[in-house]
Amino acid sequence: MLNVCLDVQYYDTYAVTAYVLFKDYGDAEPVSTGQVITREIHAYEPGAFYKRELPCLLNALRAISEPLRLIIIDANVWLSDEKTGLGGILYESIQHSIPVIGVCKSKYAGETSKIVPVYRGASENPLYVSAIGIATEEAVAIVKEMSGPYRLPTLIKLADTVCRRV
Repeated sequence: MLNVCLDVQYYDTYAVTAYVLFKDYGDAEPVSTGQVITREIHAYEPGAFYKRELPCLLNALRAISEPLRLIIIDANVWLSDEKTGLGGILYESIQHSIPVIGVCKSKYAGETSKIVPVYRGASENPLYVSAIGIATEEAVAIVKEMSGPYRLPTLIKLADTVCRRV
């Protein structure tokens, strides 16, 4: 089973979702990368980010033929202790079949104990990690274990790079 990092980049009339497949959390190189284009994208709606991004993530997951153990996305899983964000909605959409870890570069404005700051490398700025389908402590350990000397793990950064290659 493989793990995947997903990221989405929006353009005027479409979105590109990148996927980076990898075996072990400490891997520095992916097994493979790819892109999926979503032509019909929902306009950004404050408070309903999932309406824009969820179809893109689901399209990318449908394009992956290998069984997945874990999904990592650039979004929050939780918005409060009771309300899920994009990661939680994704988890619901895939019938709780694959755990989801959210890794964000900036702190969500709401307060929740389910988002944990994680420091990597020499950075004084944390990443904000949340999870569903997996214990938060385990998600934090995975993000800390991921390869790369900088704040953002190498394969998460690669997903960002791949979705910008058009």
